[in-house]
Amino acid sequence: MKTVDTEESFIKVIEQVQSQYVTRLNAALASKEGAKALGLSQADVRQVFSKLDDVVLFSRELLVMLDVVNWVRTPPVTGEGRSVHAGTAFAAMAPKIKSFAPVVALYNTSLKVLVRAERDVKPSAAKSGAQSFLAIWDDVTDKSDLLRGKKLQSVLITPVQRVPRYRLLLEVLVKDCDRPDATVIVQEALDLVTAGAMRINEVWFLACAGGGLTRIFFGAACSRCARTKKWSRFSARKAPPRPCSRAA
Repeated sequence: MKTVDTEESFIKVIEQVQSQYVTRLNAALASKEGAKALGLSQADVRQVFSKLDDVVLFSRELLVMLDVVNWVRTPPVTGEGRSVHAGTAFAAMAPKIKSFAPVVALYNTSLKVLVRAERDVKPSAAKSGAQSFLAIWDDVTDKSDLLRGKKLQSVLITPVQRVPRYRLLLEVLVKDCDRPDATVIVQEALDLVTAGAMRINEVWFLACAGGGLTRIFFGAACSRCARTKKWSRFSARKAPPRPCSRAA
């Protein structure tokens, strides 16, 4: 199942960001010159990256529920089929989908932090040999086969995209079920994941209403009511005045 592969890839990317990039940010903050050149404060680093551990824990537990080692290339020995197995796993994990809410709610605020930091980075500070958060990102990604070519913004949005993809997967699995009992199991999982997604969506909207930013409608960004304003590396969107009817 492709979702298993993408889930594993997601975990590896986020863990590498945490272990290599965030570790270097914290190391820079430990010295006066490093903190001056970095462009981010300790509070900024916590806001942008601290909640990523929770979604990684969720994804790891989901992979255990899917029993990826034993069944990714062969059907489960129970004979129930992959759709039922996946539906059961997602139904069990649905109550924990709320782990994504803090990351989703803080996404656009985190982009604002990075935009401000990029603007405030002082080139003169680099003369001491210290690096800005942008230079450290470039250095880390250049040395990593997994991160090479990726932008920081594109990595930070991946947790925001996970729950919509779970929902899309379950919608496909429901259509592919060839037995009524299997359809019931997978539909229940879809309903639970959809309910969790909508609760996260409300958290997103409430967070954005206070910050003048947009939300991700769980499925896709709304192209009718959101325009993108681009900066050199990061972007944010302005919020619609009220919930979009396409969010449901």
